[in-house]
Amino acid sequence: MNLIELALAAETYFQQQTIIQQTTSQCVRTKNLQASCDQCAVLCPTGAIGLDNGIPELAPEQCIRCGVCLHVCPTGVFERSDSFQKLLLNTQDLPEHRVVDIACVHHSA
Repeated sequence: MNLIELALAAETYFQQQTIIQQTTSQCVRTKNLQASCDQCAVLCPTGAIGLDNGIPELAPEQCIRCGVCLHVCPTGVFERSDSFQKLLLNTQDLPEHRVVDIACVHHSA
């Protein structure tokens, strides 16, 4: 796979798939009504995660797939699909000394 094919595959992938999935039953707030954890909602840069009766709800149309929720949730409510990792692993097939720059279209450097 060359660099152009990789870029086209990535674009198609991101347009067709929501990468972040949630399993609300794993949230500490569903198991303990006194729990006050809200880090996913507080730290989401676009406000894509809201608390509906205390339970996190992800709004896919607002999600920019940054992965902050993956790292701050202590119980693993949010997951990234394995196919994202497979897409990144395709960069191994590029010729030596080629640079792949992965950037967020919503937060340019």
